[in-house]
Amino acid sequence: RSHCDWSSDVCSSDLFHGKIWQRVAKAKYYPRMARKRGFEGKPIVAFTLGRKGDLIDLKIIEASIYDLLNEAALETIRRGTPYPPIPEPLGKNSISFNLPISYILER
Repeated sequence: RSHCDWSSDVCSSDLFHGKIWQRVAKAKYYPRMARKRGFEGKPIVAFTLGRKGDLIDLKIIEASIYDLLNEAALETIRRGTPYPPIPEPLGKNSISFNLPISYILER
């Protein structure tokens, strides 16, 4: 992993993506009913953030077989708002992510 300096786009991008991941991980929850019933899945959400970190678009691009988990995945992304603003060096007005949200029960 190369040394990072703030002016580099790659670095800003990596740091920014890391922050988004952290925010999502913190917001994630496992619905009690899904846990109780032993539902597991890995819905993939696609979402777009505006320059200020606002949520512009959100959808499931690969659904789990359980609506409960799909809904929880969408809600996880909503709960993470507001996200950090897009770093200046990236020069973007919006940025899109595809993230799998894993729901796996401890054995």
